[in-house]
Amino acid sequence: MNYKNYEKKHVYGVIGFLIIILIPYASILFPFIVADVLFASNLTWFFQFSNETYLLYGAGFLLWGIAALTLAFRNIDKKSIVISVFILFFSTAPLTFGVLHHKELSDEGIAFHNLMSFEIQKYTWEEVDHVVFHLSKERSKPSSIEIKFKDGKQIMFVKNDHFTANYYLFTQKMRDYNIAYADE
Repeated sequence: MNYKNYEKKHVYGVIGFLIIILIPYASILFPFIVADVLFASNLTWFFQFSNETYLLYGAGFLLWGIAALTLAFRNIDKKSIVISVFILFFSTAPLTFGVLHHKELSDEGIAFHNLMSFEIQKYTWEEVDHVVFHLSKERSKPSSIEIKFKDGKQIMFVKNDHFTANYYLFTQKMRDYNIAYADE
């Protein structure tokens, strides 16, 4: 005897609620996991993500949860399947931009994606003009490090715990390439 003690809509409901409950954790962990898999090499030693990255991941995961809940609450009819597929399709946009938006330091140089851009910008350490350390006067606000390139572009890194753990590698590169620096 094969008895079915559940309905498919309940399974999708549970999946949807689990996704929504896990969004805060997944939005923090997934950027590091995905960046490590897609962008890291043996020479990469630091990734940094902005708050926008975490929001984009959260929005994408929220759309996944809504797609599953749409199936659950609309009894898995054809219309709910079409709606869920469209929601899943639209969830690829914030997830894609979230995956791409990061800053990276490596032995080869500095790479970053701007928000809502598919273009990666890569600079070698020789292309760095100078570095400015912006020291925070407030205890609650972290200091930042601004790297200015010879072509006029710049990038800002927040000096958080993760950056501090890799700070010696950063200062080693500054010494190796005689990069000028200033405090502000």
